[in-house]
Amino acid sequence: DRLVSEGLKAGAFVGAWTFYARTDCAETPLLRYMYIAESDGRHLLLVVNRGEAISTPSQMRETSKMAAQAAYDRAKQQQPSCEVTSVGMRQTRIAATDGDLSPMQFGTRFAGGWSEAWDFVACGRRTTVTVRFDADGKGGASARVTDVTLS
Repeated sequence: DRLVSEGLKAGAFVGAWTFYARTDCAETPLLRYMYIAESDGRHLLLVVNRGEAISTPSQMRETSKMAAQAAYDRAKQQQPSCEVTSVGMRQTRIAATDGDLSPMQFGTRFAGGWSEAWDFVACGRRTTVTVRFDADGKGGASARVTDVTLS
């Protein structure tokens, strides 16, 4: 993850890990967390997303604005009078993986591609945005919205 790598290089972090935990909540039965041990002895525990994802926390953060905008635009088409000031991501799931998707190394994928379905609430409507990721061979990935459906 880019945030973690930069924090380690700068000496701000001793280490960081992501992990999943199950909950008793029907709407969000699985959460992905990031635990960061800082150099000054502090510890941070952050919820990265609700549900499963292959994208790293940094990839998700960098792509979520584009995906949220797509969700809002689709919802606004159905309800032009909507003047929402925020769009909330609700759930994530892996929609598809390519046969050549590499195994995870150092928290990321170096070859292949995958798609994730991200559910948002915008203008009172649930919108699913499908995001396609293609690994770039260097630990990053390009991302683009490939589908937006309104529930």
